[in-house]
Amino acid sequence: MFVFYWIPTLNSVHKPADGKHQSSGSELPYGTIYSSFMVASMAGALGYNIIMHKRTLKYSGLLIAVLLVANVCFIKLAGSSKSETTAFWLFCVLEACAGIYGPCVGYLKAVLVDNHARTSVYSLMRLPLNIVVIISLLTTKDNNNINGVFSSCSLMLTMALATTWVASLRGMP
Repeated sequence: MFVFYWIPTLNSVHKPADGKHQSSGSELPYGTIYSSFMVASMAGALGYNIIMHKRTLKYSGLLIAVLLVANVCFIKLAGSSKSETTAFWLFCVLEACAGIYGPCVGYLKAVLVDNHARTSVYSLMRLPLNIVVIISLLTTKDNNNINGVFSSCSLMLTMALATTWVASLRGMP
């Protein structure tokens, strides 16, 4: 949901430097912002490599930490009192979490899901995700309920966090 709502969110909190209204031609530097997100994602992936090379955490422990940090970001983004700078950095942290999440979950899926069943399992898991995305997009017509979407993301992350925590207690790597 981050992909669809970072621009409307940053636009809603944007304060032009000249103090005039947003429609006066003062646009956000979308290319620079997007590039910053990509750097944050790459930094997260590099951080994953460093953390797992030193073996300071189990994979499930790192995943729990990432889900917790991402959850806090979504809670802050769902709140009404945020500045342009705060929203930008929260999105950067979310991208760093995505950079860590990808390889961490990739490793866990390779360990936990049998090779012969992998494509079927992945296809089945995409269906509920796509349904959630479509419902979220339909409920936020004209970007009127972005905070509600971020709250829903936080709720789903809380459920993922609890599930991962329980699985880690049962011996997940």
